[in-house]
Amino acid sequence: MVEATTQELFFTKGKDWGYEREWRMLRLLSDSEMSISTSAGAVHLFPVPPGCISGVILGCRISEQHRGEIEAL
Repeated sequence: MVEATTQELFFTKGKDWGYEREWRMLRLLSDSEMSISTSAGAVHLFPVPPGCISGVILGCRISEQHRGEIEAL
């Protein structure tokens, strides 16, 4: 099995997704503002300035309940 380097793992993107023009940033988990335990493991939360968010895309399988909760926020 070939192991991916950190750079390959986090900064490689398929050409089919190039139109997304996304930015990827890495932070130390120890710098997170809050950590939430879930059945899948810890989720580390970092503050994001509201002006950095230009939109939110909800997946096609989202439940109406979750859609409503997100829209209410």
